Amino acid sequence: MTKGCLMVVGAIFTPLILFLLITGGVMLYHNIFNHDEHEFSLCTGDGEYGYRSIILCKGDTTIIIPHNAKRNREMEGKYFKFHDKNGKTDTKFISCDCGWWVIPCYVAEQKSDSDFMIVDQKPIDSIFGLEEDVYDENGNFFYRIRPNESNNINSRYRMLENSPIHQFWIIALRTADVYGPLSYDGYQQKRTELGVSSDLRLKCEDFLEE
Repeated sequence: MTKGCLMVVGAIFTPLILFLLITGGVMLYHNIFNHDEHEFSLCTGDGEYGYRSIILCKGDTTIIIPHNAKRNREMEGKYFKFHDKNGKTDTKFISCDCGWWVIPCYVAEQKSDSDFMIVDQKPIDSIFGLEEDVYDENGNFFYRIRPNESNNINSRYRMLENSPIHQFWIIALRTADVYGPLSYDGYQQKRTELGVSSDLRLKCEDFLEE
């Protein structure tokens, strides 16, 4: 290759190489010094019959958990510490896989800031009743049904949305602590105890305080 050709190639590729080095350095700086301060992220997803739940988003920490006596199983998920209204604490592994949820359906509303997520839940066990097994004429399991649940999906959603039954949850996003289910008074008390911002509110709080 002639000296002239080398000069032309250098003139073309040198700025490109410099650009890649600079942008790569900026991206590395961003990843090291400006990473997301939370180790996990939450989103809404489908629970039973497609009802909305709070789930662990994909792309979170992969954890090795015991599978059986001979080997472990690699799963994508996180350990959460659940605190019930009586002060009992239970640590549970929540996977990112379908069918796992942090807060089960039906989630009517959720709000969050950088520290907490607050959730208004309509518990389907209380509204539709507990699941009952239905068997065929030969005594074989056929399906499950809830006694107060309509066959029409639109009617089911209207029943959930219009139900006066509420349960509340608070998730500490920095520590993966989950508090609930709570009554409205218990929820307000826990808000104060944890220091949840007064700016973070659910719509139902406006009429429940009346």
